[in-house]
Amino acid sequence: MVTTATRRAPRPGIHPRFRQRWVAVQKEEGRRRLRWVATVTAAVAVAAGGWALTRSPLLDIDEVRVTGANRTLLDSLIDAGKLEPGTPMLDVDPNAAVAGIERLPWIETVVVERMWPGSVVVRVAERAPVVGISRPGGGWALADATGRVLEWQDGPPAGLPHVHDARRIPRPGNSLEGPEAGAAQVAAALPGSLRALVGGVNMRGRFVELALNTGGVVRLGNPEREVAEKLRAAATVLKRVGPANVAVLDVTVPRSPVLARG
Repeated sequence: MVTTATRRAPRPGIHPRFRQRWVAVQKEEGRRRLRWVATVTAAVAVAAGGWALTRSPLLDIDEVRVTGANRTLLDSLIDAGKLEPGTPMLDVDPNAAVAGIERLPWIETVVVERMWPGSVVVRVAERAPVVGISRPGGGWALADATGRVLEWQDGPPAGLPHVHDARRIPRPGNSLEGPEAGAAQVAAALPGSLRALVGGVNMRGRFVELALNTGGVVRLGNPEREVAEKLRAAATVLKRVGPANVAVLDVTVPRSPVLARG
């Protein structure tokens, strides 16, 4: 996705910040034309003339072009990167802009480039949500595979595995910790053969269990230990006996699963 804000043509629907800047710069350029001859003469005589030119409205941020942003607003990118319209191009620090933009919840990677005389290009790659987590106070949180919270929303996300009974969910842009992080990783790691059978990932204190659509449960124990092995053991047993015949399947010790038939 490409998002462009510019002062070069004040079209309807242009970003308000850049429309205001366009009007201001047009007025300034009109005044500059009237003073052009005197200004050029003075600039030749003044040793600091080159520096003065770089601080003029002709060499400030007129345009911000953004690619890759589907969930992140242009205003958020401008504010986080300190890329306000009218900022002198020499004052744009690409490294500082990257550091600020990387703190936005959805941003995974970002590149910021100055394109003289007055453009800044921002290329971002956004994170992918892999799990929805019910929040203790109501609503849901989206998280990616690393446990970073991307967004809070009112309803459960469609098409993603769900985690229930979490005790603490940080604000977007921060990472899950402890059992909540482990539960999110379990949900994200569910293989296709299990995902179709599982209605949700339930937290039981520091432990985790899978709620089967048929009413049974699969106990995984500590979600931070041997997750892949536990999920493989669960998938193997469920394929062998059928999920409808499972009341409780305990794979806390994945090499020795224990089955209570339903």
